[in-house]
Amino acid sequence: MYHRIRNWVRAKWRAIDSQLQPVVARSPRVARAYFATLDDGLSREAAAVAAGRARYKKDTYSPQTSYYLLRRNVHRLEKGLIMRPRRPVFAVEYLPETIDVFIRAIESADRNEEHRWAIDVLHEYFNAVDGTHPVISREKERFEAAAPKQKEMTGSTKMAPYKRALNGQSPVDFDDFMKLSIRRRSVRWYLDKPVPRELVDKALEAAAQAPSACNRQPFVYRIFDEPARARELAAIPLGTKGFAEKLTGVVVLVGRLRAYPQVRDRHAIYIDGALSAMSFMYALETLGLSSCPINWPDIEPQESLMKNAIGLEPDERVIMLIAYGWPDAEGLVPYSAKREHAQLREYQ
Repeated sequence: MYHRIRNWVRAKWRAIDSQLQPVVARSPRVARAYFATLDDGLSREAAAVAAGRARYKKDTYSPQTSYYLLRRNVHRLEKGLIMRPRRPVFAVEYLPETIDVFIRAIESADRNEEHRWAIDVLHEYFNAVDGTHPVISREKERFEAAAPKQKEMTGSTKMAPYKRALNGQSPVDFDDFMKLSIRRRSVRWYLDKPVPRELVDKALEAAAQAPSACNRQPFVYRIFDEPARARELAAIPLGTKGFAEKLTGVVVLVGRLRAYPQVRDRHAIYIDGALSAMSFMYALETLGLSSCPINWPDIEPQESLMKNAIGLEPDERVIMLIAYGWPDAEGLVPYSAKREHAQLREYQ
């Protein structure tokens, strides 16, 4: 009886809610009132955004192996360096904070390519701009004062803007890429055979080349290759019943809102994460492996179950799951007819 009453109430509310939507859509003010009183579906994202902004401020002024602010600002410098025509003075409004975070970065005991990249771009910047500008002159002195530490991080490849080698054909022609696109399917049946981590890491090297807003790359691949654990996690999302029990490996792709100081960028984790995930799945296919992206809707109790299962931090949001492994040749895949390209584009 209880379940019947509950289902009846839910059905009635869905009907009423459906009728409310045209009213809710009339203005941001009405929508704000609706989501504040009648629908808490955006509350988890709002809390995560706030946690991310707080974490961003904390991390920027704490010892880190990687700084999102440094990555963003070095990328901004690169964009200024490639402009045509290039201005003799640019970036002075954010140059001091860039040098501040750069100095914090190179004082770290850990050395990585992010530091080398920053050094090479800053050298290029100071060589290109008008050194008589007071801000540029002052910050150049601060940069050069860190020269002893910089010498420890020199490399053979210059990590600064360059001209692409376009005098030859693309290493992959369209027909081959189209074949790869068609070969990659969402595979749900895998052999009970472990995947060497070296192959997964190769695919991640390709995934790291995907574009990312201001080169922040605000995500992490949480990889679970112990079959029992992979199956436990794959059972949490909706729509995996019937095949989650047979998986041998799964990735939980997690976005980190700590990469952003502003609310406006809250969706960038999903964009950047999805771009990277597509390269990851194509790369797996070239290595003889297959994959299946698994949708992650923002609903309870799934959100709490995943948070507790893998220890998500307050600013971390699941973007998607990706099952992967050696494909079972006997397993079927859906045909999944795609929309024609004419339905996907509108020339303006």
